[in-house]
Amino acid sequence: MNMLDELIVRLRNEPHFRKAIFERITALVNPDNVGAILSKVPGEFQEEFRLWVFEYGEDGVFIGADPIATREQFRLLRDLVVQEQSSGKYKPPIVPINFEEQGVARLRFSFGTSEFHCAYCTPRSVGFFAEDGEYRGWIDLHFPCRGRTKSFVNVGLAEKEFDEVEIKELIRAIFGYLGLPPDQEFQAVFFKPLDPKIVVQT
Repeated sequence: MNMLDELIVRLRNEPHFRKAIFERITALVNPDNVGAILSKVPGEFQEEFRLWVFEYGEDGVFIGADPIATREQFRLLRDLVVQEQSSGKYKPPIVPINFEEQGVARLRFSFGTSEFHCAYCTPRSVGFFAEDGEYRGWIDLHFPCRGRTKSFVNVGLAEKEFDEVEIKELIRAIFGYLGLPPDQEFQAVFFKPLDPKIVVQT
């Protein structure tokens, strides 16, 4: 087992020492192996390691008085992190959001001439009733979902015509109210309900 493999094992077994282990991993970096070393960091530590590289490597700020890693090694890692993120090769992990804990059940908002208020709320799903004059409709959103697309949205608004720009603006507005990033991937279905019927049991 080489030094990098030993450090990866220690990282998994001793996560409370992870920042010291991060520095030892960085001290192994050279121009020929920087990509391999970055990819070796376990997935559950990838985002923290990438942030750590910037926090402790910028402007010669290191963990200890006698740093193990050099400025050049930090620079090599920073340059690769920036390159991967700008090219879309690496995307930060989805941060779980709990709609119940956020108080979404009390949320009300407006978009255009429509008023929306929360109809139901679970940790990962939320639904809104929509009112626009005499017309009624709804929106439901699910996040995060399994698979490549992490957010699914269903929108049923009677007598409404939406162009692509309005659809994207509405989705971004909903994401903003729910605390989701505006560039979050999504799949949305817009449709007109035909002859809707409301049934209530109390």
